[in-house]
Amino acid sequence: MSELTFELLKTIIPPVITAVVTIIALITSAYSSYKATKTSYSNNIDNMRFTQKEKISDQIIEKSSILLTKSDPNYLNTIINGITPIKISDSEFTGIQNQLLSITDEIQTLSINIKLLSYTIRDINSEKLIYKIYDEMDLIHIEVQDMILQLIQLYLALTPNGNIKNITVMSEKYKLEKDFSEKYPKIYTELSIDIISLVEMLKKNSIPQSKI
Repeated sequence: MSELTFELLKTIIPPVITAVVTIIALITSAYSSYKATKTSYSNNIDNMRFTQKEKISDQIIEKSSILLTKSDPNYLNTIINGITPIKISDSEFTGIQNQLLSITDEIQTLSINIKLLSYTIRDINSEKLIYKIYDEMDLIHIEVQDMILQLIQLYLALTPNGNIKNITVMSEKYKLEKDFSEKYPKIYTELSIDIISLVEMLKKNSIPQSKI
């Protein structure tokens, strides 16, 4: 290598090295920035997802608490106990019938709302439990509806021309209360336990793992 070539390389190499180092630094900085942005975006998406799940969990808790109150065995038994062997008018019967049917309507509406809310979560961890709760809510509605319809028949028997089947109202009332008390509380308890389990599961899954 001639002296001229050597001197030329001495002149060229430093700027080249500086340029390479600068480019590497820029690439590294750009990659780090991209990675940080991607992580931040991912965290924001996760937080949004978890926040949404927590909001839905809160709504499920609210609707479930109302459902469990409306379908409480003790509350429903007081409704059965409310009937007395006193004659009522047709208009009084209509008012009582509407009040009783509104109970089953409320239970059905609340059940549908809970189903819609839980369906939006689409959490594979709670999917089996959610479908079990769907079946239990349907069964609760059927049992309460059947009880209400029987009770309406007893009230109908108290109207001037309603006792076509010669029903003995009070004995049928005690039978209805007994049958309902023997079967229904178990169904209600299972639903209550499963709803509590679902809420606990949803609340736990609404917290990002990085924050646990």
